[in-house]
Amino acid sequence: MFKLRSGEGRRSWTGFVVLVGGAFIAAFFFARTSDPVALDEATGKSMERAAAGRVVPTGAPGERPDDRALEQRAADLQQEIDGLERLAQAYEEELYGTPIPWPDGVEATVSADGFRAQVQAAVDDCGGGVELVGFDCSEPPCFALLRPGGEGWREALIEQCPAWHETYGTTTSGAGFTVECEDGSEETVEMVGIPASQVLGDDAGVEPGGLTKRLKARTTEQQLRWRCRGEGA
Repeated sequence: MFKLRSGEGRRSWTGFVVLVGGAFIAAFFFARTSDPVALDEATGKSMERAAAGRVVPTGAPGERPDDRALEQRAADLQQEIDGLERLAQAYEEELYGTPIPWPDGVEATVSADGFRAQVQAAVDDCGGGVELVGFDCSEPPCFALLRPGGEGWREALIEQCPAWHETYGTTTSGAGFTVECEDGSEETVEMVGIPASQVLGDDAGVEPGGLTKRLKARTTEQQLRWRCRGEGA
């Protein structure tokens, strides 16, 4: 059972890369656009007077001698940023796998629309005290997002409810987690779906361990986005 404070975000490699890259690029443009005379006036000194008598290297009109070096440095930094982004993507795929696409021609009851309708019917008929908050059908299988109302909800909703077990059986997939709410209380969430094999078949063509990685990814995403009852969207 995972636990996270409601609404907290996950710092990713990609976010770190963007932050560092932005700082480098901002520094580059600051160096390109800073006015030496204006800076000099702020300190009460005259760079123009200090430069009197010096030989100024020739170059393009309005171009300072270090412009080309700064441009090359910016290009080098951009290459480093691109490399870090590729590395972050590789780490994320190693940890969470790659999203699983919905196959063509799935049976109506296990499709996204069919699952939503059937689970809604089961909750209406035999809710067992659960609150149906929503669904995650971003990839197969769909998960119903439930707030349990107490002990025995699984038996009432799944094992004893014809609207569920006559369609899907009693074997489920999914995960649960606990979120700390803004008022200090805790809220338990259950992600409940059917086995992936009912959607993808026995030969799913998914990499070894891929279903477990994707379950972890989808659970983490819902956990990070979750809002407790009564909290703003």
